[in-house]
Amino acid sequence: MAQVFNADRLELQGDAIPLGSQGTDAFTASANGILVYGRRNSGDFALTWLDRTGKRIRSLGSPFRMHVDPAIQLSPDDSQAIVTVDRANGPDLWIADLNHETLSRFTFTGSGSGIWSPDGKKVLWAARDGNRYLKSADGSGTDELLFKNPNCPL
Repeated sequence: MAQVFNADRLELQGDAIPLGSQGTDAFTASANGILVYGRRNSGDFALTWLDRTGKRIRSLGSPFRMHVDPAIQLSPDDSQAIVTVDRANGPDLWIADLNHETLSRFTFTGSGSGIWSPDGKKVLWAARDGNRYLKSADGSGTDELLFKNPNCPL
């Protein structure tokens, strides 16, 4: 369920609306009140915009298989989102450009989680081997190793 919260008065306003019938397992919210949520379940998904009544407004691209543990992270300016997509060889991160309605692969060696830098220009992501990398959010350049898992072979 979702309901407007007035932070100045510390109270709920209006009626609560259901977000879905299956339960929500992961969510993120922006500073301006945009809420993104995902449900744990199988099948293909599409990033979909709903109005406050739950009516579908639009969807981004064709459906894709989201990783079993949904991880969607909005960029600080709400123009992009990190989405974890499941492929035959495991999950990888993709960047959804919400203004141009495109989905571009971001990692290629396996990753199930990523977070934005405060300015939205870089993404810190975790590899399956436990190493942590920093990469330009536009996908250019190389992955900068920030943390080497001591249990990972060279």
